[in-house]
Order: sequence, then structure tokens, then C-alpha cells
Amino acid sequence: QAHLGATLTSTPPAEGRFNIVVILATRNREENKALIAQATEKLNKNGTLIIAQHNNFGAKLLEKDLKALAPHTHVYSKKHSRVLWCTHQDFNQETHTAYKACQKAQLVPGTSLLAKPGLFSHKGVDAGSQELAQIFTQIRTQAFTQFKDKSLKGHGADFGAGWGYLSNALLKNEAIETLDLFEAEKEALTLAEQNLTPHKNAITINYYWSNVLSAPLKPRYNFIISNPPQHGLHMNDRSLPELFIKKAAQALRPRGALWLVVNSHFKVEPHLEELYKHITLIPTESKSYKVYKAVK
Repeated sequence: QAHLGATLTSTPPAEGRFNIVVILATRNREENKALIAQATEKLNKNGTLIIAQHNNFGAKLLEKDLKALAPHTHVYSKKHSRVLWCTHQDFNQETHTAYKACQKAQLVPGTSLLAKPGLFSHKGVDAGSQELAQIFTQIRTQAFTQFKDKSLKGHGADFGAGWGYLSNALLKNEAIETLDLFEAEKEALTLAEQNLTPHKNAITINYYWSNVLSAPLKPRYNFIISNPPQHGLHMNDRSLPELFIKKAAQALRPRGALWLVVNSHFKVEPHLEELYKHITLIPTESKSYKVYKAVK
């Protein structure tokens, strides 16, 4: 038996073929199609594919998509969720080919970088990351009129690096010596390494497949950049951004700087004031995001 699908940190696909493959579906329709295609290739000839999803997360569409692949799909509904199952013999090859194409990395619009369905902002760079990346560009080109900044140099880290958009924008700064990327999603980190290939001869880049919040980090960084996980969080739930702020404070050297972007409704100021000596709210064009520079 093999298990695929939504986990805190993705794991490599199991080797071999199985009588049963179970998928805990994600919220992303294209990613689920890719998981289904991957699962079918792990099944024995008479094997069974089982998929579960909550109705609020798209179970109705999941049922539609699985029935397009396997018309004799069985459905069991209970407690606002659905369990779907079908056998290997049912699969429509044309549909299977289409679902398999969803596994391929695609160019993110407006960039030269790759991402896959299911990864954060794979259809387009989120506005918060764009705001922070624009500030990096202004600092590099000395067009940053608010204040002259010299913190983006030496040894740095990207907490929650995703597929590398912020790191790619940052690494155009020649004063950076090393950059450590921390990312809990394996596929995102793999793509980040691919996306940052043009920089590998000019700077030392390290990639850590890790939940940075549990990583044993010492105060070694001159700077840290972060767009912490915020998508889908309740307005009053600021725990993840706060935990990233605290972890950054632990990992920064004295006078090291955290460059942070958060949704404007997250009230992170009290936590920043508790852990950092100097905090600057940097003006941006967006009313939906706030960018801070916080010096330890």
C-alpha cells in the first residue's frame, strides 16, 4: 500500500507497484489530477485507487475528475466528505495523459521561473512577494529613497523560500556571500534549486528541506528574508507569522535584519517590538501588504 497527497512536507514517491494506493487530496484541482496520474502508475494491474477529500475543499470537482478517468468510480459520502475508489482496469488513457501533463513544471507568468500546480502562487507571483522583491531591486540600484540600506550583505537566509522567487530577486545583489533556503515543501525546494541555477557560480547557496520553525539554528545570519505562510489563515490567527518572526530573531546575529512581508490585517507589530530594537515600516504601493525591516 502506498500513500500520496497532502502532507506537511512532501515525501518522495514510494518505489514499486501496489494493490492499493491512497490519496489524501489537496485543495488544488490541477495538483490532484497530477497525484491521480502518479497514483495510477503505482498500481498493480488489478489494483485499487482510493481518494478522500472534504466537500468544502472541492470533493465534488474531484469526483467529476476521477469519473472522467474511471467511469465506474464508487462514491461514499459521510460527515461532509467523500471517499472515492476505482480499479486500474477502468482508466481512460486519453484522460490519463491529460492528467499526467499536470505534473510538469510551468513558467510562472511574468517570470523566467518554474513552479508546479499546488505550489503557492504557481499561477502568478503574489503581490506581497512582488512588493518585497521591488524593494530589493531599489536597494540594489540605489533607488531606495526612504533610507540607504546596507543590511543585505554577507550571510543570509530565506525562511519559507517556496520555489525561489524572493531569493532570485535578492541574489542580484553582489554583496551577498551565502544564502540558505529553508522550505518544507520538497517539490518547491527542488524547483527553487533549478530556478536559482544562474546564480550558483557567483554565490554559495544551500537548500534545506525543513520546517524552519523546528530547525536548530544558531545566531549566524546577517539578514533573513521571509514571506511567511499566511494564505487561508483567519484574520485573528497570526501564529505562523509570529513564529517566523521569533525564529528569525533566534537565527540573526546582533544588528542583523529581518525583511518581512505580511498581510496588512496581521498585527505583528507588538511581536516585532518585543524581539527587535529598530523597526521600520516601509511604504509600499499595495494596501494589502506591509513590509518591515526589523533590526535585532
